[in-house]
Amino acid sequence: MRRFGCLSLVASLEDGRFTPLNFASRRFAYREERYRRNKASQVTQSDATEEIQKEGFPHTPSEENTPKEVQKKSPRSVLEAVLSQPIAVAVVEHRAKIKKPLTERGAELLAKRLAAAKDACGLTADQAADPMIERGWQGFDAEWAKNAMQSGWKPEAQRQASSYKPDSELSQEERDARWKKFMNYARNNRCWHSDVWGPMPNMLGCRVPAHLILPTDGRKSNGDPWTEQGRIAA
Repeated sequence: MRRFGCLSLVASLEDGRFTPLNFASRRFAYREERYRRNKASQVTQSDATEEIQKEGFPHTPSEENTPKEVQKKSPRSVLEAVLSQPIAVAVVEHRAKIKKPLTERGAELLAKRLAAAKDACGLTADQAADPMIERGWQGFDAEWAKNAMQSGWKPEAQRQASSYKPDSELSQEERDARWKKFMNYARNNRCWHSDVWGPMPNMLGCRVPAHLILPTDGRKSNGDPWTEQGRIAA
């Protein structure tokens, strides 16, 4: 009998080596004990997972809990919720033409402002689009419409798709009515939007009917040209 620390072992001499008689059985017992501990730990984790799922907290995402992809709307469809189709189409197409295309978010903000014009200044969305177009199609602010009405501008009773036809397709009366509104706004605000209206009055290539142009049009009192509208509206 020999003592190793505080543990007594029965040993035998085999092939000149000193070996504990019950070494193999002790090693087997140790492995069995380790296996039982690991198994017990796995069972505990499995039970905990089942309890969590019973309480309504799924361990893994299911199809019911997987968020569905939100369907995006086109800017045109967003605008058509408040504007008539011809105007909505014209706004989207013009913004694309001047390389400032509307995004879904931008269309939502514009539609919200146009819809709010009823309470802000008594205009329908289509009527509110008129001063927006005069300011270069960039957006809408109720103050623009209020200022325009204070200057004598009156909204049309009903917006017609023909309002957006080229000058060549309008009658003389319709063409004059359109440019009178543009000129009244430009004179009151000392500004112009060349991308929409073409060259300023009294400049080469101006599209304004000659009989509607005054000698002072296109210039401020100090002689400087009217402000380019796009800079204000952007």
